Amino acid sequence: MKQSQRLTHLVVSIGGFHQGFLELTVDMDTHVLSYYQQRKMVAPCVRTLDEQEMAQLREGLDKVRIKRWDSKYIEPNILDGTIWKVELTFETYKQKKSGHQKFPEAWDAFTALLDELINDDSITV
Repeated sequence: MKQSQRLTHLVVSIGGFHQGFLELTVDMDTHVLSYYQQRKMVAPCVRTLDEQEMAQLREGLDKVRIKRWDSKYIEPNILDGTIWKVELTFETYKQKKSGHQKFPEAWDAFTALLDELINDDSITV
């Protein structure tokens, strides 16, 4: 059953033309976090999350109910703004969510979770 499968990878991209994009990936098996913010970083930052950080991430993703987000959130008639995508990879399938200037209800909690995970004041989510 798809609902009970273990999340193996999380990939997030958030940004826009003027602010650049934040690219973040987490390998849920190795606990390796990689993030890069275009126009602010020369190279990606890569580090291994500890067990507490991994537990917070899993709990946070459950709280925002990310698996239940719609696949598309589009605000019509807006040409500029924030573009985002989230890819969840499970053992035998993937879920892709994306949007343009429209967001799921728990978006602020999700970006706060990413901010906490990155923990770098020079990076904006």
